[in-house]
Amino acid sequence: MIIVTSNWAIGDGTLAAATPAWLGPLPASIHRAAIHAGIGDDGSYRPIERLDLVVAGDTFDWLLSAEWLGDTKPWHASRRSSEALAKVARRSIRLGRSVLAPLIRWARQGLAVPAAMRGGKLRWSVAVPVHVTLLTGDRDARVEEVLGGRKPVTVGRWWDDGRVSIRHGHELDPVCRAAAPASAARERPPTLAESVTVDLVARFASLVAGETATRTRLLVRRMTDAGTMGIPAAIAAWRQSAESSAETGRIADAWRGCVDRWWQRARRCVPSCEVEFDALDAMAAWLSRAAAADEADTCPLAAGLANLVAEPARGGTGAVFGHLRGTGRGGAALGLVNAAAAGPATVLACGNAGGWPRWRPIAAVADDVAVVTICSPAAVSSEGGRVVDAA
Repeated sequence: MIIVTSNWAIGDGTLAAATPAWLGPLPASIHRAAIHAGIGDDGSYRPIERLDLVVAGDTFDWLLSAEWLGDTKPWHASRRSSEALAKVARRSIRLGRSVLAPLIRWARQGLAVPAAMRGGKLRWSVAVPVHVTLLTGDRDARVEEVLGGRKPVTVGRWWDDGRVSIRHGHELDPVCRAAAPASAARERPPTLAESVTVDLVARFASLVAGETATRTRLLVRRMTDAGTMGIPAAIAAWRQSAESSAETGRIADAWRGCVDRWWQRARRCVPSCEVEFDALDAMAAWLSRAAAADEADTCPLAAGLANLVAEPARGGTGAVFGHLRGTGRGGAALGLVNAAAAGPATVLACGNAGGWPRWRPIAAVADDVAVVTICSPAAVSSEGGRVVDAA
């Protein structure tokens, strides 16, 4: 059985909540999924033979941190940058231990599931082998360098068993596509997403830290979860729940000032972006308008960026991407929804009719391969609008 999840974005807690709320029950959801997979259509039970748990990128968010507020940036090739990254990584691992510890324990000891069903009751007695793999994402681009070689978890850029191929897929997204691979030994320009996160969102988070801290941290978390192109929508949603016009006014002024400073810095350190016009001027104007808008308007880069979205390579395997919605036709390529997005892109959907939940295939990824994607509780299934908590 293969379980795929992504976009946990565990941070170091210096500028926003270290983990999103939906991560708390995630280990229990994974455990339930492994048990449910052993129940047959006739009600019989046979435990799964093994579990491959793949975290398909952005397990950590090593971009949104106070460590990068100075002149040292994550895209620099310098000793100071590597030392700062190590600090951010250590803090995020410590703050994410509640969700990371079960994975490590399962990888070492196996996952306890019922061995059989007797008298209508499941009997617990067998430990199923669990293989845990963390894949590289755009927000933790150097995770191989930081965690590679540490057992019992495997760290890599893709997972492939010849039938199902899994990767984060941020290289298909022009906002997150780097001009060169992330490395401590090579200087490179930031991606547009890195530039906005580090030099705009992080600066804004530090500036408004004293403004009703809980609410502003929630806003920052929503902005980072939404991604670069979803920032105005996250701000608009926050504005609608604001407690007073004075509060929204202060936040709007702070945001516009941060956008202006980001534009000036981005002019000196130009992020990589392949659109055929001045992306920075258009992006800055769009982001600045978001401060006072009740609804997000269309990004002026949208059409140009849409033409740059790369098609995933075709092959004999089913493809699952942690970063993007699938762009394949006929269900050949499927993506996991970002944790903040609405609507799941599950490979198998959980239906609740007739007793125990059953996994219902909605796309043929590969023959006889059970693939389950774990989305956030915010992801709603198309079956009756039921919230999916284990698929």
